Amino acid sequence: MEQKNETNPFGIQSEPQSSENNSLENKSDQVEQVAQSVEDQQQEAESAIGESEKREEVDVFEILSLSWKKFKENYKLLLAITLFYIAVRIMEGMTQKSLEENSLGILLAAIASGVLNVLITIGMVQILLKISRGVQANFGEIIGGGKYFWRFIGASILYGFIVIAGYILLIIPGIIWQYKYSMFSYLVIDKDMGPIEALKESGKLMYGNKWRLFFLQLLMIPVVIAGFLFFGVGIFVAIPVITLMSVFFYRTVVGEKVTI
Repeated sequence: MEQKNETNPFGIQSEPQSSENNSLENKSDQVEQVAQSVEDQQQEAESAIGESEKREEVDVFEILSLSWKKFKENYKLLLAITLFYIAVRIMEGMTQKSLEENSLGILLAAIASGVLNVLITIGMVQILLKISRGVQANFGEIIGGGKYFWRFIGASILYGFIVIAGYILLIIPGIIWQYKYSMFSYLVIDKDMGPIEALKESGKLMYGNKWRLFFLQLLMIPVVIAGFLFFGVGIFVAIPVITLMSVFFYRTVVGEKVTI
């Protein structure tokens, strides 16, 4: 008897078919691995959001109480830096007025004023962060933030462009972005971040916290109004208190435990 050829009529042997099956099984395994990886990433993202939401619990009334407590404990230093800041602003106004007919003088005065304002702002943030954490601070630090100067300028310019672009597009995006990236200055100074990194991190921190910051700012209004009582002298108390409120808000959203 003739031995039957094991090939099919097209000359294709059965072994490659088995190889195809193995290939399909491998592809199926790969798809399952990808699906599992996506699922794991989803779970990690949900977990991160859950942790973020837990971290972002902000009690604005506790922040007000903490700010008032820290003001009372450090009122001499806080009043000194507030008076210094106001005095500098008054001197800037007087200098610019005296140079009204000298365009070059006005330009140079404006540049000097801008540099001084940035240094004082950085110094005030450094001092207020220390006070909020119970760390000893001194008046000399008011202009000691030179290392952050250019990063602060860069971040401020980027922040300004983002917010203005938002208002040009529509008012709502401008408001949202204004709150979303508002923590950039603290991150540059406190976490030693660069401009872009600080803005990105602020966006993450303010997820779910924009309305809390808005409510905190509403709470600042009666503080300022109260400050204008007593012939306006109370404003020297109101300014450091509301600034401390912003500092405590920042510390809360970065996950620090702040309690009375």
